Amino acid sequence: MVFSKKTFSGGIYFKPDAGNTDTLPIELFPAPPVVTIPLIQNTGSPAKPAVKAGDNVAMGQIIGEAADDTAVPVHASVSGVVTEISRYPCVRHPSAFSVTIENNGKDEFASPIPYDKPWTESEPEELLRKINLSGIIDRNRGVHARLAAARAGKITTLIINTLTTEPYCSADTRLCIEQTGKIFTGAAICAKIAGAGQCMIVVSEKKTEVMQAAVRFLADERFKKITLVKIRKARYPLHEERLVIRVCAGVELRSADTCVDAGFAVISAAAAAEIRDAIMELIPSCQRIVTVAGPAIGSPRNLLVRIGTPVGTLLDACAADHAKIKKLVSGGPLSGTAVQDLETPVTKTMSALLALDAAFPGEQRHACIGCRRCYAVCPMRLAPSRCAKLAQAGNAAELNEWHVGECIECGCCAYVCPSKVNLVHYLRFGKSLVLERN
Repeated sequence: MVFSKKTFSGGIYFKPDAGNTDTLPIELFPAPPVVTIPLIQNTGSPAKPAVKAGDNVAMGQIIGEAADDTAVPVHASVSGVVTEISRYPCVRHPSAFSVTIENNGKDEFASPIPYDKPWTESEPEELLRKINLSGIIDRNRGVHARLAAARAGKITTLIINTLTTEPYCSADTRLCIEQTGKIFTGAAICAKIAGAGQCMIVVSEKKTEVMQAAVRFLADERFKKITLVKIRKARYPLHEERLVIRVCAGVELRSADTCVDAGFAVISAAAAAEIRDAIMELIPSCQRIVTVAGPAIGSPRNLLVRIGTPVGTLLDACAADHAKIKKLVSGGPLSGTAVQDLETPVTKTMSALLALDAAFPGEQRHACIGCRRCYAVCPMRLAPSRCAKLAQAGNAAELNEWHVGECIECGCCAYVCPSKVNLVHYLRFGKSLVLERN
């Protein structure tokens, strides 16, 4: 069954030809001679080292054990010898470690995930335990914790979001085109675990190859309970959970609400595919599809990369012009984070590596001119420029009245601002003022 939905008000629509890498197939990137794997790759607690220097490890072996429910297991992405366990720079967790492994080139594999029966015959708790061992991260959180909360919260609707609405970011689009079956199977597994009566897969109407691949799989008897929701003119930031739920189900969630409390669970296409691989092929999360693109890249590519690979090797493989690079970004040009060092490793949350020839948002040109463009593009229907002025004045009481806590920090407001005011910075500061006041 296929439903068509309009998109939300606000946001930014990027034309498909703006940095389009959707036509580039996924290529296997060679494993590097040395990988450095952080034991903190999510917003929870860091994993604890499960190996020591001098140990021989196999690809897929757990090298970082989850210490609590918010931590995620971390696995070796190559086989070889552990050469170093050192502190990893992390503001949230100064005690986090990283594990450096010298690759022996043999790719000896040892899965921590047991196989006892097909997933269709397994109990949801058994599947959940296997996913926990796989160390899959979705939107900076362990997918195991999300599915466990979904099961406890009596989820009614599972949403698999395939939308990629930022320029250059094509990893999930290529995954949907080339490995559609994995996403549908992963969706079915997630639906069983969560106990969801309804499962939606959200696609963009403009992504014709994704649409065609998804429609073919809808005819399969195994996926007859899955509904395809196509979004007309999908805008950024439709990757955000609350917006997806608003568009697909017409349910409005505030920052204090959780998706689980409202009866929803939202899983990305990449996480659904990884869940399928973990359950059916016993492969834990130790590699990632990364789009390497941007104005300073001579040969953009979509690469399947081992976790722990230095980003500098990806730039070299894609003919980067280092003289033109003004900023390196992990993720999209609006939602991504700056990369400070070419030795920074690829992590489970990196979907794109962008080499930009201009730093965004750049220097502020002049004061706010009151054009209200930021009002028009805000997907949460806020008043960004007004909130920014209140934040500068330190007025926490009025910021609370203007609902600054609902800001999702997507960057749409700063992107369209003709004065180049760094509105996201002020909104983030405003949210901290409100938290301190409360």
